Amino acid sequence: MILWGRNPVVTNINLLPIIKQIRKQDSPVLLIDPVASESRSICDYHLQPAPGQDACLAMAAAKIILTRGAEDIDFLARYSEGFDAFKKVLDSFTVEELAVRCDVPAGQIELLAEVLINKKPTAILLGLGLHRWEQAHYTIRSIDALSAISGNIGVAGGGVSQGFEEYGPYDLNLMGHELNPPRRKFLMPLIGEEILKAQDPPVEMIFVTAGNPVSMAPNSAKVAKAFAKTPFVVVAGHFLDDTAGYADIFLPATTFLEETDIVAGFGHNYVGPVNRAIEPLGESRSDFEMFQALAERFPFAAEFNHSPEEWLSMLTAPLLAKGVALEELSRGPVRVPDAPMVPYAGRVFPTPSGKFSFLGEFEPPITSHDTEFPFNLMSVMARDWIGSELTLSEQSELLVVRMNAQEGWKLGLRDGDTVRIVSRTGEMKVRLKLDDAQRRDIVVCPRGGWMKAGRGINVLTRDLVSKVGNGTPYFETRVSIKPV
Repeated sequence: MILWGRNPVVTNINLLPIIKQIRKQDSPVLLIDPVASESRSICDYHLQPAPGQDACLAMAAAKIILTRGAEDIDFLARYSEGFDAFKKVLDSFTVEELAVRCDVPAGQIELLAEVLINKKPTAILLGLGLHRWEQAHYTIRSIDALSAISGNIGVAGGGVSQGFEEYGPYDLNLMGHELNPPRRKFLMPLIGEEILKAQDPPVEMIFVTAGNPVSMAPNSAKVAKAFAKTPFVVVAGHFLDDTAGYADIFLPATTFLEETDIVAGFGHNYVGPVNRAIEPLGESRSDFEMFQALAERFPFAAEFNHSPEEWLSMLTAPLLAKGVALEELSRGPVRVPDAPMVPYAGRVFPTPSGKFSFLGEFEPPITSHDTEFPFNLMSVMARDWIGSELTLSEQSELLVVRMNAQEGWKLGLRDGDTVRIVSRTGEMKVRLKLDDAQRRDIVVCPRGGWMKAGRGINVLTRDLVSKVGNGTPYFETRVSIKPV
């Protein structure tokens, strides 16, 4: 198994028993991550590529497999397209050049190739952090190509996976996009700028539910400015967080303990119940109840006049049509009946040709030599909270930022110092933790803290959009560490 940018000790603990079982079978588990994460303790090897250079690592390993003649010839010939174009991309670099770009020792690249060749099947599990780069599409498709070349796609125990489609089991037609198509859309990576520059017409109202964009969107100061400028802001949530601080009306929302629902998961193929444990506290209502009450004030009220059970029945119609009973879903988890045990086992892919499609071009990420801001800011998921789901009282201490000990000493800093972390977007005070295991060109901190607590890391991040997919390249932010 290869954990590529994934940290299951923090984000995927249900995977840990499987990892332990794999290691008991004398199969190595590799961690590939610039960050020295908590998951090093459960892995046999840790490869630390230069930040944003994972595609070069994948291509280097692919070249080694091809040089050894260990590629899956049958898969390439019968079930793929575009391999010649991808090989042309590979041929434009030597393994040594790619090793320099990704800053991974040649022996470790050989190890990665050998595991994929000799320890089949090998699953590659990706983390969400791989998307937080401007050229993330090259990374994902290069890793896909590496797995395909080595013969690890479409086989039990193999494949490249980031999770499952958590909305897949539901009837998505109920979203009703065709009933009132949006006249315009704003990009979340640029949400502050998009709101501020909107003129046709300007934004007069914002309704936020199940989110905290002032904390979690990049360039928090600009997002805060956009919310402050908007005449009417409504926030439905659990906490009086940074976004709620700009609300004209705050609507307390129920937690899952106070709701009845049916949910799917991004980490498995099961759908299961959320059964109310307590009555809603105070004046809190579920998002469902809020929107249903709002709908009663409009001419289309009748369309929304259904009980929660009726809505759940409509939403899960695809499952019910496959023989699953609604009562069964309320009792416990049920596996989605037609979810494949092995993705692409028939070697048919969701492409126009039905074949696996190789990457046909590649623009290597540019390595920054910015001496004013020499470190990439790796804002990672926290071990002690999810998203920004915290209370203010839990954020009384300075945020802890980790950096390589040698780099800290060069700057005259000591472990535990209070320092300033500065970017071209903003700055904040943090507590420094010196860590020999970290790369020398990164600093690492948990995301999700609030600005009002002085822990909002996105005051530092750039509002930037990825080249493909409108993603948020948080990790492209460069910072410096300075004494207070």
